[in-house]
Amino acid sequence: MACGRATGRNFHAAARKAAFWSRDRISPESRAYLSGLPVQRFIEGGALLVHGAPSEPGRYVDSVEYAAQELSTLFAASATGPIFFGHTHAAGGFVRRGDGRVEPVPAKEFRLLPGERALLNPGSVGQPRDRNPDASFLLYDTDDGKVTWVRVPYDVEAARRKVLEAGLPPEFADRLLDGA
Repeated sequence: MACGRATGRNFHAAARKAAFWSRDRISPESRAYLSGLPVQRFIEGGALLVHGAPSEPGRYVDSVEYAAQELSTLFAASATGPIFFGHTHAAGGFVRRGDGRVEPVPAKEFRLLPGERALLNPGSVGQPRDRNPDASFLLYDTDDGKVTWVRVPYDVEAARRKVLEAGLPPEFADRLLDGA
């Protein structure tokens, strides 16, 4: 929305307000750069980067059943490594084992074995949804398939104060406290 590629008609009012706030503060050059980015991108090791679901960028991947569907799509088949997604802001993911079972992956340490497919969410740096306010990201070792989620504390109260001072919806400031 901030770069004009989406209308936000499906956003709730607070999210729409925050997106328009961002749009009004980025430069035309930044807006042009963002609008030119691909919806999907392959990186080293055959991994695929997407925002939401590989087949539908605006859709949440938030259940084993939906992850199983997504791991069977043409989009997923074109990736030889893991698929990294966001949108839910919740660290963790899903793995399809060699025998076809799809299981949730907790945001700790995980090794993707040969023949397995995975949808992995690094989490969020701000606006978390997994009850942990710390910033979250993941490290992926392309040599041995090891995935490690990392949490980093930051000054949540200062960030919360800045959200409120900017005139953004209070729910975004409050969410920072408990990560919900």
